[in-house]
Amino acid sequence: MSGESKRSKFAALAAACLVIWMPALAPCWGQATQPAPGDDPYVCPPCGMECDELSHAQAGTCPTCGMTLVRRSSLPKAELTKVAILVFEGVQIIDFTGPYEVFGQAGFRVDTVGPSSAPIKTAMGLTIVPEHDFSSAEQPDIVVVPGGNVETLLGNGPAADWLRRTAAQAQVVLSVCNGAFILARVGLLDGLEATTFASLIDDLAAEAPKTKVVSDRRFVDNGKIVTSAGLSSGIDAALHVVEKVLGRGRAQVIATNLEYNWDPESSYVRAALADRHLIELYRMARSAGGSIESYAGGTDRWENRWSFTDSARAQELVERIQSRLQQQASWSLIGSNTDNGVRRSEWSFRDGSGAAWSGAIQLQPAPEGGGSQLTLQVSRQ
Repeated sequence: MSGESKRSKFAALAAACLVIWMPALAPCWGQATQPAPGDDPYVCPPCGMECDELSHAQAGTCPTCGMTLVRRSSLPKAELTKVAILVFEGVQIIDFTGPYEVFGQAGFRVDTVGPSSAPIKTAMGLTIVPEHDFSSAEQPDIVVVPGGNVETLLGNGPAADWLRRTAAQAQVVLSVCNGAFILARVGLLDGLEATTFASLIDDLAAEAPKTKVVSDRRFVDNGKIVTSAGLSSGIDAALHVVEKVLGRGRAQVIATNLEYNWDPESSYVRAALADRHLIELYRMARSAGGSIESYAGGTDRWENRWSFTDSARAQELVERIQSRLQQQASWSLIGSNTDNGVRRSEWSFRDGSGAAWSGAIQLQPAPEGGGSQLTLQVSRQ
């Protein structure tokens, strides 16, 4: 018998075996017959896929995602089910997709809501189409207000009206990053604590004088109003909301499924890092054409190191930086010197809480020759 004939014969035999054994194997694959009305069927634990909607008469594994089927009655009952995520031109991608993923895996029904149903471009150019506009969206239990180019919404009357209306009846309102400014503009942060993106902490305090703006937490829970810091902090805040609704165990399962190292007590908060004192100088060095070599530190110390191919341009940058620091009342020059081609100046300053810091600016020839190396440092005293 030729090789081709053998393959055909084995294929036919395999097909016959599948026909015979399929009914017996179906329960193992989660492909059981549909449960009778009134039964407590087996279902896939919510994973955010279409298989969440399927029911099975017998135990087994989900044929779509591979998770072990469980009795429907064993699933925790979600008090909050409908989530509306506000989207707009220039919305930050992770600000809304992070919470979308978390709430979707929790089994909540998630919809995006925009000023219209027309396609919009997010930050970095991703195009999305809102599922609803303000007139067609249902009343949600959870409202998510992400950040991004929020200026497009701050003066938008319909957006403010929709947010006030839905927030009044929602059980949780969650902002991410500078989405807090949208909440502040409609008065939802008055008398509360709140946080936002690290470099905008002072701006939010000025925008919302009736709000206590904090910089030492990834998210702030006021009960109904939850604000989170920048970007990935929205994932932490969304997991926190799931914990409030379904319990910590369920939130931990979701975090594990996302391969996200969720630590509800994490002390890592961008606004608490010492680099906040170098943000303006970082921007100046970047605009001068420097190439960042190192950007590292912690809450008490930070160092930026830059390389410049044009030494004259680096010299000019140092002059501009020192001139800028001299204009700031909180910074004082301690001393400056040049030795063996290394130019260094040292500064002292106090932060908004009155804590004492020192700073240093050092320009030297590049270690490998050609160009210059600029180092900017701050240290808590």
